[in-house]
This record gives sequence, C-alpha cells and structure tokens, in this order.
Amino acid sequence: MPLQKTAAQELAAMPATTLNDVPGAPGINSPEYYDGPITPSDSADLKFRCRVIWVGTAGDVAFNNPDGTSAKLVGVPAQQWVLLRTNRILATGTSASNITVGH
Repeated sequence: MPLQKTAAQELAAMPATTLNDVPGAPGINSPEYYDGPITPSDSADLKFRCRVIWVGTAGDVAFNNPDGTSAKLVGVPAQQWVLLRTNRILATGTSASNITVGH
C-alpha cells in the first residue's frame, strides 16, 4: 500500500536540489509552462516531470515520486496549486479531478 502523506508533509520532504530537472526549462523561478488538463493513468507518464499541479475538484492525488515510489496527497482542497515533482499522476487512488500540470 502506498505511503499516504498530507500536502504539507510532501512539500516538506521535497529536496530543493531536484526541482530543476525539466529539459529546456530556464530555472525553477521561471514561469511555469502549462500542459492543460490531464487524465490520471497507472501506465502512462506525463509529457514532462511536472513541478506544480492545479487541483480543480477536491480529493486525493496519488502519484509516483521521482525515485519511482508511489505516494498520495490526502484531502487536497478544491482550486489549489500544489508544488509536486512527479512524472505520473496515478488513476488508482486519485479522487481529485480537473487536474492541470505545469512544468
């Protein structure tokens, strides 16, 4: 079973040195590029590793960490930006919807 963390715990655990690994991105402080809405998938990676997600409808967000382990943000409120480094938002365990990714 995946480890479940609150959004605050996940943000606190993020190492700052891994935040700038998107090819071609000028830097972590540069404006985000948005890919638009995504469909969570247990098998398909995102186009790029995202650095932020928009959660339009409240719920849980399950995802893969950069090291390949899975985790879940529990109870993400609606209409929230969440700093999150992942290459996959998982369908299994994700109840939030209207998710948009930025990189």
